Order: sequence, then structure tokens, then C-alpha cells
Amino acid sequence: MIKTLSKVGNSQALILDKTLLELIGVGERGEVELQVQGDTLLVRPVRSGERRAELDISHTKFMARFADTYRRLAQP
Repeated sequence: MIKTLSKVGNSQALILDKTLLELIGVGERGEVELQVQGDTLLVRPVRSGERRAELDISHTKFMARFADTYRRLAQP
């Protein structure tokens, strides 16, 4: 998915659609954790330890099921 940054005052904003937020389990006013790995920005929902473990398991299963599809979509 390609998103365009929007100018907000003297800053740039990345607008996250409601659907995208729902996919990662974040409500409209939810908190997210930002992490930089090299030139990659990771956006993760802030979770309690137990809930996070459940989501990690679900995410692993989901990614295993759709890994080939995501690889194909990522190709230019």
C-alpha cells in the first residue's frame, strides 16, 4: 500500500484509514508505538502483555497463510 504524506502546519502527517487501524486492532483514539529499523518505520498498537501475546500468535498465523500473496503484491 502506498500512502502520501499530508502537510499539517510545519510538519508532515501520515493519515491512517479507519480500515487500516482496524486491521491492526487500534481504535480511532488508540495509542500506537513507532519504531525505526534502518529505513523502515514500524507502527504497532500499544497493548498489555497478555493481549499482545495473543495478537502475536494471530499475526504469525495470518502472515503464514498470506505470505505468498504479500510477496506478490510487494513486487513492482
